[in-house]
Amino acid sequence: MNCFELAFGLKVNFLKSRISEIGVDHTEILHFAAILNSDVMKTPFKYLGMPVIRGECFGTMWLVE
Repeated sequence: MNCFELAFGLKVNFLKSRISEIGVDHTEILHFAAILNSDVMKTPFKYLGMPVIRGECFGTMWLVE
């Protein structure tokens, strides 16, 4: 993250940041959250107004008839 800050002149506010687990073991997320001093986001949540749920994405839901 220090490289990001130096390259772009922007800082990440970890007090407002949260990480989530999608396809990653929950214990790994807890480990990374502790390193980054951030919270773990619970699913479901919304991203850009769209709900993000935990689970598998099935190809049939994307079929256009």
